Amino acid sequence: MNNIKVLLVEDDMAVRLHINSVLSKNFCEVTMASDGEEAIEKHLSQKAQFDVIITDIMMPKLNGLELLQYARKEGYENTKMIGMTSGFSSYLGSLTTEKFDLLLTKPVDFEHLLKEIQAV
Repeated sequence: MNNIKVLLVEDDMAVRLHINSVLSKNFCEVTMASDGEEAIEKHLSQKAQFDVIITDIMMPKLNGLELLQYARKEGYENTKMIGMTSGFSSYLGSLTTEKFDLLLTKPVDFEHLLKEIQAV
């Protein structure tokens, strides 16, 4: 799985660091952002290349659905988008015409997440 570039967007620092720790053991490069706004300003607006974007859905400033819409509109249509939520995944999936490639419920099943990322 080396050479896969992942953008991890999560507002809860403990969760973000834990997911980063797991992913870093399997990927060459993990970039982190604390919310959707930071992800756009520091990375996506600069046209940084990512194979996978993993984002929490419920975040301050700019949430995961808004980040998904931005990414798809700005040239990341071939980037695998993975959303994470604490619940209501079927409801969230119906909120937008843009869909996540995968929607995970927290706590994240890392074995499942890693298999999905390996498929990139």
